[in-house]
This record gives sequence, structure tokens and C-alpha cells, in this order.
Amino acid sequence: AGIAASEIDGDSFAHLQAGDETTADFIRIRDQLHRVKGASPDVNFIYTMRKNGDVVEFVVDGDYGYTPDAAVIGERYPEAQPELLAGFFAPAADKEFNTDQWGTVLSGYSPIRDRTGSIVGIVGVDMDSSVVMAKLDRINLILYLVGLIAMFFIGLGIIVVERRRVLDERNLEESEKKYRLLFE
Repeated sequence: AGIAASEIDGDSFAHLQAGDETTADFIRIRDQLHRVKGASPDVNFIYTMRKNGDVVEFVVDGDYGYTPDAAVIGERYPEAQPELLAGFFAPAADKEFNTDQWGTVLSGYSPIRDRTGSIVGIVGVDMDSSVVMAKLDRINLILYLVGLIAMFFIGLGIIVVERRRVLDERNLEESEKKYRLLFE
């Protein structure tokens, strides 16, 4: 979301209004989003939004013109979660999966800025829950294997140190016997 947001011309984005879906600015932003989605196969949806008073609305959907159910400019987003709203101030991501009419996803958001640095909207990126869970399972497996390997080497280290201690103790006892005999 952050990379996509940094590539969007915030001034052009801010001027988009309902019905501008065929303008060059809209198509340029849509194509940028669509390229990001194409380059990242784990991304289910990528879109931009803005606040219109207390309402959050879609502006550019990366799937507009590619799928029939893509959002249009001004389409209201039903219930904005706190993480989505936080994206209007700084990069943010959902803490839990959200289910809406588009499926169960984990989303990330990043602000779009105009040339003055003012935030004029956000880019949202959704990853399907099954993709996220598969990645988490893979990470957990790797961590489990790393833990097992670490425990093996710690155990091996303890065995080596203990053997060395026993050998040193025997050598000390033998040396002590020799000096005692010599002394006697």
C-alpha cells in the first residue's frame, strides 16, 4: 500500500469526481494499481478511498474495467474499521481478518499525499485470509524447525561441555594422585 500510494499523483487524485472513470487521470491511477496487483499475486484487491465528511468512499478501484463488480468513484464503503481510518494519518493494517461483501481479508492502508504533503486519500490493499494463513503457517513451521535445531545444538553443547568437565576432573584427580605420591 505504501509503495502504491507513493506513486500516485495526489493532486490528480484529489480532483477525481463521480463520473470521471473515463478520464486520463483515473485511468492512469487505475493502471498503476492494476500493475501493483499484477506484480504481487498475493494481492486480492487494491483500491483508493477518501473521506467525504464522515463517509469513506471509493475513488479508484484497481479492478475497474476488468471486473464487473468493481467500485466506482463515490461508492460508499459500508463500515470503516478503525485501522482503515488510521490509514488516513499513517500506514496502518488490520489486526484481525475482516469479512465484507468481497470476502475475508487482511488489509493494509497508506495515505496518498498531494504536492503540499496533505493527505488526500488512502490506498488499500487486501490479501485473502487463506493466503495470509498459509504464509503464517509457513513462518510458524520455519520457527518451529529453527527452535528444534537450536535445542539440538544447545543439547549437543551441554553434552560436550559436560564431557569436557568430566575429563578435566579425571585429569585433575590423576594429577593430584601423582603429586600426592611424589610428595609422600
